[in-house]
Amino acid sequence: MLTRMQFPRPALLRSSPPIMKPSQSGSAKRNKTGEESRATSSGKKSSAYDKNFMQSLKDNGVKGDDFETKPGNWAAIRARLAHRRDSLSPSRFTDVDFVNFQKASSNAANEDKVMINAFPTIAGTANIPHQCNKLFNNLLDFPRGDIKDAKPDWYDGSDPSELRKEIRQKLSLYIEPATDDSLPMLPNFFAEGKGPDGSPRVVELQAMQDATLGARGILAIRGYIDPSKQYDNNAYNIAATYLPSGLLTIYTMHVVQVTGQAYQDEYHMTRLRSFAMTDIPETFREGAAYLRNARELMAEYRDQHIALANNKAQGTPSSGLLSSGAMRSDRTPRPDSDTSSDELSRGGG
Repeated sequence: MLTRMQFPRPALLRSSPPIMKPSQSGSAKRNKTGEESRATSSGKKSSAYDKNFMQSLKDNGVKGDDFETKPGNWAAIRARLAHRRDSLSPSRFTDVDFVNFQKASSNAANEDKVMINAFPTIAGTANIPHQCNKLFNNLLDFPRGDIKDAKPDWYDGSDPSELRKEIRQKLSLYIEPATDDSLPMLPNFFAEGKGPDGSPRVVELQAMQDATLGARGILAIRGYIDPSKQYDNNAYNIAATYLPSGLLTIYTMHVVQVTGQAYQDEYHMTRLRSFAMTDIPETFREGAAYLRNARELMAEYRDQHIALANNKAQGTPSSGLLSSGAMRSDRTPRPDSDTSSDELSRGGG
């Protein structure tokens, strides 16, 4: 069996042996595998609501949008996400549906109402594993600064059974977000919302933290598959934010390997598009198509990486497929399902 040190670890890992959290000290999985465990801290941890949070992220190599640094697959992602979807055509998503969405968004009194009553209309009914409001209490801590565990309003991942158990155990602290290992793993699509009194800056920082953890997980599984092709400057993670004013913003997150810094990985969050979803039906249809295509594309990226990792574990020589052209962004979205209100039918849901 491969050991942990046989592939380059993402730099957001602790270099010194961390202390196991009391809640995890009895974990058979952690003890049996001998992998890193999360560290404890008695100090106050910062969150996106604290004024020093962005600096804490910067100290760990996380960068906001500088309007210049873009992933290598930027153009391909934008082209893929711009495809129209039949489920959002005027005959299927009518003007009456749009007015109902406007009301749901406008009347949402708090964050939970936004994510329960408004956001799902944008996200669609794809049969993609997802969870809401789950604390990411299993992932390895950021090495610099005490940062609270992320708790995405929404995330997409893959069913754990899709990845071989020995790989899940080896990479658990990067790809299994919660100590409940039955939840979707390898998260790489995230959404954060806010109520009428919520801060746009806070929701952006929350999405940035989410997407960094997602990018770190993809980086880890890429390192398991083939360390020589771990870094390719492409984005395999997307985060979205939604405000009850109707503003939907979609970002990519990608990793760049750097030298001469306290960290070796830089995580770059880059804005893809913004949409005024409560403006007119056409804008809603364009924005919803963008988001639904994003969910589908991220699911495909997960599937591709999982398949390559499983092949590696079985000794199948397929690691060469990890090269930059293999993770496709330019496929046409799947055709509409006759059995679903949304063409993202991964199983007819």
